[in-house]
Amino acid sequence: TGNNTYTGATMISNGTLALADAGSISQSSGLNVSTGSLFSISGLTNAGAMIRGLSGAGQVQLGGKQLTLDTAGSNAFTGLIAGSGGRLA
Repeated sequence: TGNNTYTGATMISNGTLALADAGSISQSSGLNVSTGSLFSISGLTNAGAMIRGLSGAGQVQLGGKQLTLDTAGSNAFTGLIAGSGGRLA
């Protein structure tokens, strides 16, 4: 709990990063989801999340949430983006 002041790049390797409640990694310089890994925003209580870049070949689970990509980051993602009613902006 509390404010997140993390600002580095985020790499998910052989695991899961699931944002919940009002979780955020919007200040991270980019997100890499490697093969066999998962990034999930389906447990958020708000409308969605923003990230500065998305790369890798893992899986992104939106649920019914919106994931917004800041176009200033690297967006070389070749993995699966899934979710019922979710949206990528």
